[in-house]
Amino acid sequence: MGTIISLFSILTIIAFISYLFEWKADDSILSKEGYTVFNNETNNQIGGLGAQISYRFIKLWFGITALLIPFFTLVLGLTILGIKTINISKFLTNTLVALNLIPIIIHHFFDGMIIAGGVGIFLDEILIQAIGNIGTSLMLITLTLLHFVISFNIGSEKLLWINSFKLKGFSRNKNIKEEKTEEEKPEEEKIINTIEEIIHDE
Repeated sequence: MGTIISLFSILTIIAFISYLFEWKADDSILSKEGYTVFNNETNNQIGGLGAQISYRFIKLWFGITALLIPFFTLVLGLTILGIKTINISKFLTNTLVALNLIPIIIHHFFDGMIIAGGVGIFLDEILIQAIGNIGTSLMLITLTLLHFVISFNIGSEKLLWINSFKLKGFSRNKNIKEEKTEEEKPEEEKIINTIEEIIHDE
């Protein structure tokens, strides 16, 4: 079972990547009347079936993020075979979030069409109509940051550690700058300071 899932995943990944390079030529063939998956005129490396699956998953649905689906099933297959161990439930959750969030981000901030997919375009337009362009931008940024905080378990202790590290770095840089400033004083000023110190000691 794991072998079949892994093989299917690898073939799907090849088909998706091939479609990203040949989508214009393949789309014109896919739109022809009477097209079937047995049409060998497509440029997809996995043939007509690969072109059809890629067209649906990439252009109509999830854009470039669709690559996460075969990557997930590949990891699942390798886990079944015992080759790779990973937290499948966490990986699945992150994949589902990415499939819905990344296409919207791509279309909203980069105006991508094919790489955003139909889902990204549709949801982005719905959000803009509901909460406006600025509201959509703020919501996407907030959701992305929130997902990172939850996924990487970034709590208050880690944030405090990062802030303290930055403060230490700032303090160290400040001391270095002060030392450099002292070293860069003119030679005459150093001599005058030395003479004043000797007189003061006497």
